Amino acid sequence: MYDEGMIRFGLDLKHRQYYFFGTVILTPLSCTIIIAFLSKLLSRIKVIRKVLGFLGQATMEIMYLHVMTGVIISDFIPLPWYLFLLTGLLFPSAWYYILLKLKELKNVRSHSLTAGHFK
Repeated sequence: MYDEGMIRFGLDLKHRQYYFFGTVILTPLSCTIIIAFLSKLLSRIKVIRKVLGFLGQATMEIMYLHVMTGVIISDFIPLPWYLFLLTGLLFPSAWYYILLKLKELKNVRSHSLTAGHFK
């Protein structure tokens, strides 16, 4: 059916095209298994688990602020790609951490005010 043009099945990866059904299925499946294995392996290391957990919670802030942060900083200092990546992670993550601490401070203040009010 493939030779007759009835079924067109293939995988286009940038500069190469794969039309063999087994390769097209096995390549993404094997990559998924490898990434899942590495994720499971890295999750056993406490420091990496905490850092990746925090970055996972700060995903929205990182997504919305990383480009703006890189553009603003690169206006003052020319950044190579790895520093652009690092600033795009660090500054939005720091912003998220500050917002969390301010929210905790607000909760503590409101709790102490209402606790004193009902005595």
